[in-house]
Amino acid sequence: MKKGIYIVLILSILLNIVFVVYGTLRYIKNKGYNPDNISYDGNRHKMYQALPINSNDNVFIGDSQIYKYNLNEFFNKLNLKNRGIDGDTSPGLYYRLDDILKYNPKT
Repeated sequence: MKKGIYIVLILSILLNIVFVVYGTLRYIKNKGYNPDNISYDGNRHKMYQALPINSNDNVFIGDSQIYKYNLNEFFNKLNLKNRGIDGDTSPGLYYRLDDILKYNPKT
């Protein structure tokens, strides 16, 4: 019984090493984080770059939970801009944060 547990443990460790090496090699090949290579809708990011943000706008950024939420329907008296992207991640948010902050939005 102990021998079987050790075999499973060793196989698990080896499999984890393979995944870490694969992920590292893929990261190096892509030269770090590249938002053009991620799986979410990159066209939406380009569209958001073209849409203006005013200094009195309240901007929501995030993933699909923000993207799919109809903000203006619930908060129609506020100047809201929805900048959610379905499938976005923390590095993606960090990457496009400057595109939003350069307009000095209210919140």
